[in-house]
Amino acid sequence: MDNLKLLFVGDVVIRHQVEDRIIHPDFAAVIKAHEIVSCNFEAPLITPDASPIRKAGPHVFQHDCAIKALDEAGFNLFSLANNHIYDYGYEALQHTLEGLKGRAVIGAGLAFEDAYKPQIITRHGLTVGLFSLAEWGFGAFTDKNGQKGGYAWLNHESVNASIKEARQHCDFVVVQVHAGVEEMDFPLPEWRARYRELIDLGADVIIGHHPHVPQGWEHYQDGLIFYSLGNFYFDAQSSHPLWNVGYAVSLSLQKDQKPAFEVIPIVKKGNQILLNQDNEFIDHLSHITGILDSANYSMLANEEALKLWETVYSHYYSFASNGVARSDSAYSLLKVIYRWLFKKNRTQQHLFLLHNLKIESHRFAVERALQQMIDKV
Repeated sequence: MDNLKLLFVGDVVIRHQVEDRIIHPDFAAVIKAHEIVSCNFEAPLITPDASPIRKAGPHVFQHDCAIKALDEAGFNLFSLANNHIYDYGYEALQHTLEGLKGRAVIGAGLAFEDAYKPQIITRHGLTVGLFSLAEWGFGAFTDKNGQKGGYAWLNHESVNASIKEARQHCDFVVVQVHAGVEEMDFPLPEWRARYRELIDLGADVIIGHHPHVPQGWEHYQDGLIFYSLGNFYFDAQSSHPLWNVGYAVSLSLQKDQKPAFEVIPIVKKGNQILLNQDNEFIDHLSHITGILDSANYSMLANEEALKLWETVYSHYYSFASNGVARSDSAYSLLKVIYRWLFKKNRTQQHLFLLHNLKIESHRFAVERALQQMIDKV
């Protein structure tokens, strides 16, 4: 019996017009060898009159050429559960879904059921259920009745039952998850526990993205967990040395067999994706995967949480509580005092506080850091 081959890559944001193909011939040959090719489509297409939603954090959108560029590359499964897909609200999501019509889409929708339902494919005598889920964000679809449009939230009360149900009807269940602390080389233990729970519920493979850098992978029970594939094609500027590198995951599925996989390192150079043959990066992938089995893993996670508190979250909470970041200049402080006197900044502070408290990665990191500080007293 033939295998069913699926290929997964990480985050895609195409913000600018691309004239040429975005895939180098060496990686194009890899794509061509797979029947299902999926990416995280990180942000919506927008119309000229689209308005950004109220949220903390940046608003991201994609150029109208994005879908065509991915079509030409061979992508045919679009994962939309992520923290930016609803940045420009219902109309932009609707416009994006119209642009993707005729293609397989998972993880977002104009109705609750459409956002959460898996894509079920049947090929080579196999039935495969494909989910797309993300941690909480301002576009998360949390209310069946009172909300227009959004993406599937990983921790909605309906998710566990949906995965269990898919397990009963499918030979394989693959879950893409958009979550994790950005630019961190390994997952927090809290995310590791949740992803393992998804395997316990019936998933065979977890494909992670969102941190914008690669994280390692592991076998758990009879399942596979890839914590972060890193960016695929994300044409925003960043000084992070791993911003333009990542990996693809090739899955080979055969009835009554465990999933077989291959990790394929990739790199974005200019406006093209190529195979990455840099030995230093390949060694890095081995290193970050080894961290997961290391006796020092918990200690490293605690150290990272403390570092995040000092460099990121203490500033977040300072701004959310009084509108002042710890690093602000005297001029900035005067502007904050003016806003406080005339009550011009409260809504943004409230949004930022909600952002800090409800996004699981932020909450997990802060809780872990605070516990470490308390334990040291």
